Amino acid sequence: MAYLLDVLFRYAHIVFGVAWIGLLYYFNFVQTEYVKEADDGAKADVMAKLAP
Repeated sequence: MAYLLDVLFRYAHIVFGVAWIGLLYYFNFVQTEYVKEADDGAKADVMAKLAP
């Protein structure tokens, strides 16, 4: 039983780490470029909803 929990926690740790890195890439490379090119109304909407 302890072995199963160890494997489960290691797998979850890897999955959550990959998801975290993916979100960092999204915010740094996708969202930042969009906010640079968006008009003022869209920027305000993005900041209000995604970056409170």
